[in-house]
Amino acid sequence: MASSTDAHPWLRPLVVAGGAVATYALISEIFGRYPHLLWGRPDPSDIRQKIFFDAKKARGGRVLCVGHRAGGGEEAENTVSAVNNCVANGAAGCQIDARMTKDGVAVAYHSGLKNLTGADKELKDLNYDDIPPLKKELPPNLLIPHPVKTDGGRLSLLKDVLAALGPDMFAILELWDDDQATVDAVYRELVNSGRKNRTVWGNPFNKSLKEKLMAKDTSVPCITVKPEFLRIVALYTMGLLPFVSIPNNLVYNVPLVNSLIVNLFAKVAEMKGKKVGWWFWAKAYMAKVLINRPGLWRHLERRGVPVVIWILNEEGDWSYAVRHPDGITAIQTDYPKAFSAWMARA
Repeated sequence: MASSTDAHPWLRPLVVAGGAVATYALISEIFGRYPHLLWGRPDPSDIRQKIFFDAKKARGGRVLCVGHRAGGGEEAENTVSAVNNCVANGAAGCQIDARMTKDGVAVAYHSGLKNLTGADKELKDLNYDDIPPLKKELPPNLLIPHPVKTDGGRLSLLKDVLAALGPDMFAILELWDDDQATVDAVYRELVNSGRKNRTVWGNPFNKSLKEKLMAKDTSVPCITVKPEFLRIVALYTMGLLPFVSIPNNLVYNVPLVNSLIVNLFAKVAEMKGKKVGWWFWAKAYMAKVLINRPGLWRHLERRGVPVVIWILNEEGDWSYAVRHPDGITAIQTDYPKAFSAWMARA
């Protein structure tokens, strides 16, 4: 009696192809769940283990809290007072922005000098002593929908912000000027403050800057830049990531595609004069499907890559994060005090 494949010769290649795909998917799943079978266990001496995973272990495996801009929803962003708020509320670290003034002073600052001080100029065009003090009340912005009161002090020097961190806290330092002078000045502050071994740095959107940082010191871990992030997502989606090496100084620092992030990018697009129509929302949905991947996060953590997710400012997002402690190493939030209180109740 003839077999079904003899009667239907086109069926044989389909069966072979289906078997090959199933075998590949099974092998990828096995090594995705158990990457140590290919790559070994994470090295305990890896600086990323000491910065992130030792801190997570000390907190019983719970997701770590990182103050975004040192917690700009509760205190003036990127200031010593904001860092003090993080310290007082048990945050594991602070994300801090760094830029240079005209006279070469490294300042903890992201953008929006007019909103912060009233000065209608760029930071790079002002000497530090010429920068007005902070407004007594900062107006709402794209991230913070309410005013924030301040002490009316100066923009904080980077060295003062680093000095305010607790001894066991880490810094995620984002540089926003792509020039060697900024890299040199920031690195000098890291060395002088003794924080080099408790810091990761970079810029999520600037590959050129990362190359400068790597050339400066490969021992300081770097956050992912957009091309790396997209490559990792693509490799995971195709089932190839378990078989591909990952740089040994990488920190997977990526957004959680939530309502805050989607609305933020929509507002930025509108400010640039772009139309926010159905195509934008379709892309946002696809981004959520492709980027919010607990399975990917678990795989990376098991390979010793810290996973830091930003920006989570609402209880629904916090709840999502704590449901995935095996995968999410840390979250960035503008409300470290509120998060700490919520975690005490959760």
